[in-house]
Amino acid sequence: MTAYWIGASGARCRFDAYDEHAPLTAIGCVYIWNMSAAGNHGAVYVGETADLVERLKDHRKERCIQEHGATYIHVLEEANPIQRQEIERDLIEQHDPPCNG
Repeated sequence: MTAYWIGASGARCRFDAYDEHAPLTAIGCVYIWNMSAAGNHGAVYVGETADLVERLKDHRKERCIQEHGATYIHVLEEANPIQRQEIERDLIEQHDPPCNG
């Protein structure tokens, strides 16, 4: 499934949405833990990583993510770390996810 997210800058990003049990790939990406498969609302946590699989092992915000009912992860593949960080900041600024605090 595809989900679209809009950042504070107005940039619209296309994410692939997966349920929490889907097998994921070790890619560089921006990811959003969300309460539904649909995009642009319900963001619980926004992050970026060079390796999604490693990052999600014992995630430091796992408890908060679960407590807020996030059951979908939205993934935007991006190899460039500078781009990932910019997208992450833009989305956090717009959506103010509770677990990013």
